[in-house]
Amino acid sequence: MRLLMKSVTTAGIAASALLGLASVTFTPTPAEAVVYCQYVDYPPSCVARAGVVLRPRPVARAAVRAWGLPTQCADERVHSPVLTGVVTPIGVDADALRRTIHDRFDLSLGAGLGKLKGRMFRIGHLGDSNDLTLMAALAGVEMGLKLAGVPLAGSGVSAAMEFFAATHSPTLEP
Repeated sequence: MRLLMKSVTTAGIAASALLGLASVTFTPTPAEAVVYCQYVDYPPSCVARAGVVLRPRPVARAAVRAWGLPTQCADERVHSPVLTGVVTPIGVDADALRRTIHDRFDLSLGAGLGKLKGRMFRIGHLGDSNDLTLMAALAGVEMGLKLAGVPLAGSGVSAAMEFFAATHSPTLEP
């Protein structure tokens, strides 16, 4: 019996080590969102559910431009297809703004990281999203910006609707 316990323990340690090297973790919590995407021309290694293609989302950047706010990435050629970083005006705490938007509209936005903590927030537009869910996110952000007293140059929601009207194609392609 002692030999059997030693073998089971050794096998368990070996399996744990292998899973650790492969960066595999197990958790009893079910995944809240599973990303099934394959970006058009970006990146080729993205894991995809067969038949689902999510196009890059420049519409969020169009909304940010209409608000008159800068994006975190200044070079249009290297914008992320999965999120848009929005820099808040000087004196506006981006984390307080995110809390307001979450508390009021139940919309979760990403925080600024590192040097950008408190200076910017991130709008995610990846995974199982479509034109309507992105419009809802942009509307929540715009309402939150107005509640926080952030001066806006124009309506990002209107700019996004105009973008979708001019570039209509289904988000999910067969």
